[in-house]
This record gives sequence, C-alpha cells and structure tokens, in this order.
Amino acid sequence: ATTGTRVPSGCAGTPACSHLPSPPPLTRAPRAASTRKTRRTTQRSKLAFLVRTSVVIGIDIGGTKTSISCLRRGGQVCEWNRFPTGGPDATLNQIARVIERHQPPRGVAFGIACGGPLDAARGIILSPPNLPGWNRVRVTKFLVKHFGGQAFLMNDANANALAEWRFGAGRGSRSMIF
Repeated sequence: ATTGTRVPSGCAGTPACSHLPSPPPLTRAPRAASTRKTRRTTQRSKLAFLVRTSVVIGIDIGGTKTSISCLRRGGQVCEWNRFPTGGPDATLNQIARVIERHQPPRGVAFGIACGGPLDAARGIILSPPNLPGWNRVRVTKFLVKHFGGQAFLMNDANANALAEWRFGAGRGSRSMIF
C-alpha cells in the first residue's frame, strides 16, 4: 500500500488480493539433470554388487558397541563379534583382527553403518557426537587396504532400513516405513 493503492478493508496484503500486482513466477536455479539419476544409479549398483558378492561383512560402529556380522549368499547371517567401541585406531584394529580370524574371500564386500555426520561417498566418518575422537576417519579406505574388495559407508538408520527392506520384514514391499 506504499504506492498509493487503496487497500480494501479486511485485506492482509495476501497474494490473492486483486489490487496487488502478481508476483513474478518462482524460478529455481538449474540443477544438473543427471545428479539425482546418477546418485540413484550409484546406490543401485552398490546394492547390486553387495547382493552378487558371496560374502558381505557388515560392521555397525555405534557409540557404545561395534558389531561385526557376515551375510552369506542365500541369506545366512551370523554375528562374528561384538565389543565396546573405543577410539578410532583401537576400534579399527579390533575390527581387522576379528575379520582376519574368519579369512574373508577375495572380492569381499563391506557394508559399514555408523551414525552421522558422514561423507558416505568418500567413506569418511566426519565427527559423530556419539563417537568422540572419530574426526575424518577413512574407514572404507582402511578396510579395502587390509582386505581388498569394496567397502561402502552409510548412515546407520538408512542401512538398517535398507537391510530390513531387502532381507527382513519389508522384503517384497514397494514402500516401507522404518
């Protein structure tokens, strides 16, 4: 109403008022067309790799405990070990000792779940509040260097939901709430 236009009584200056000019259409900054598609394709290819692999070693790094499990082709799951989580060096070395005892085959895949924040694409645990001292830990690089194969890092809640959808109670559903 600063332009001298008379505002009808009861009008709060909403966009629906006919006395105001129409706002310009909303525009969004152009996004690379392939970003979402590439991310989705990468996630699918990682899942496909994990499913094709004869052995997938799952590692859950939590604030109080770390657990290591194995998923064999056919869906057999066995827990190898569970121990208190310490600092990054001690915990990663303990993980390596547990895995070495089971002599994983060549081409093994590692699925690592950890609370965020993470840089999952680069396999780096950034600095989770429940893991003091875990600042910029390159967990996937550590595992690939020691055992070969491939390693993938994912937020623990997302990893649990994905596993439940693929192998658990959500199997076969098109959508699921975890």
